[in-house]
Amino acid sequence: MRGRRSVGIDIGGTAIKGVLMEDGKVSQKRSIPSPASSAELLVEAVTDLVSQLEGRGRLPVGVGIASPYLHQTGEMVDPPNLALKGRYPIKKALEGVLERPVVVENDANAAAFGEWALGSGRKSRVMLCLTLGTGVGGGMVIEGELFRGAHGLAAEFGHITVDPAGPLCGCGNRGCLEAMASATALKRIYGQLREGGGQTAETTDPKEIFRLAKEEEPFAQRALEMVGEALGTGLASLINALDPDTVVVGGGLSNAWEILWPSAKGEMEKRLLAPKHRRVEVIPASLGTWGGAMGAACLAART
Repeated sequence: MRGRRSVGIDIGGTAIKGVLMEDGKVSQKRSIPSPASSAELLVEAVTDLVSQLEGRGRLPVGVGIASPYLHQTGEMVDPPNLALKGRYPIKKALEGVLERPVVVENDANAAAFGEWALGSGRKSRVMLCLTLGTGVGGGMVIEGELFRGAHGLAAEFGHITVDPAGPLCGCGNRGCLEAMASATALKRIYGQLREGGGQTAETTDPKEIFRLAKEEEPFAQRALEMVGEALGTGLASLINALDPDTVVVGGGLSNAWEILWPSAKGEMEKRLLAPKHRRVEVIPASLGTWGGAMGAACLAART
């Protein structure tokens, strides 16, 4: 990717982030509101942002989108946070208006590739990436290539089952990792603990829960421990099945890594098969909220 210039776009439910990458570094970055009401407005917004970033050039473009993405057909399917239904040929639509090939990926895949190319997973052979935000996303890079699966839907780590009798997940199942180790789960658990202790929850802001935990507020500490335990259970299953050398954990909850990790590590180590014969590093992501756009730009630079 040295010597290459490319544009990366990360389409989320509330914002569209864009970066211009030059020689593996971000030279420009911009964010605009996401017009989630129609696919056509979304394509128009992405086109305008690409134009702003590339100026008069015609650069390779990569796009990560917060939606299940069928790689073989170039369609996004029922994006949960974009208020759009059904299948939409996002790749064909973008290529039509930009008049060039466009690399499109699920946003978690783009973020994973960014961490492998430029972030915490740079020396990995087999890297898993989990993003712990409103939900739990995932991506997997093997020997420098994204693993997409047979239909382009691989690495949905947020929907492995941690507890079959656990809380209801947005996907309709119970006890998914997403239902037990996301920011949404943290807010729910914190409220339940305070209510069980005879108190009303004073906050539903994860950042505030982090702060309270650092101040040794017992409900906040226990809520993060419970999220950590669920995360550790999920990590053990993923590591036992996929045998990575590196697991990168990003998203908003990774900002509480010092509090979250001890309970996650303890639960993970109890459940790992042949732990003495594994050398796996579990580390926080380093690219922050721009990692998806950076990863999309890195993918585009390879074309």
